[in-house]
Amino acid sequence: MVLGRMPEMPAHPLGPEMKEEDLGKSVMDGIAVRGVLQTKVVAAPASSKSEDGGKTLTVQDQYWYSEELHLNMLMKHDDPRTGSQIVSVTQVTRTEPDAKLFEVPVGYKLVDESPE
Repeated sequence: MVLGRMPEMPAHPLGPEMKEEDLGKSVMDGIAVRGVLQTKVVAAPASSKSEDGGKTLTVQDQYWYSEELHLNMLMKHDDPRTGSQIVSVTQVTRTEPDAKLFEVPVGYKLVDESPE
């Protein structure tokens, strides 16, 4: 049996069109980040709700990613249907945590349950 390439699927007429824009480099709390803005245009039939009258909507997602920490330091989501949400990482400490945090508390014992 020879597997060929799957045929290209046409874009769904109600699916969002998306474009991505590089926002460049910046620094957040002393950490180097790179920003990306994703903009999705949602067609009127897919966005129809009584309060917006079925208008075309623009949804934006902004990500500021730290390659060093391998995480998004800031994420912004803006959708006229649901509002805005912002998630950010702050107060990043790069020192070793106190070793006492990893000690077994008094009255507890460490049990090895790994198979032999």
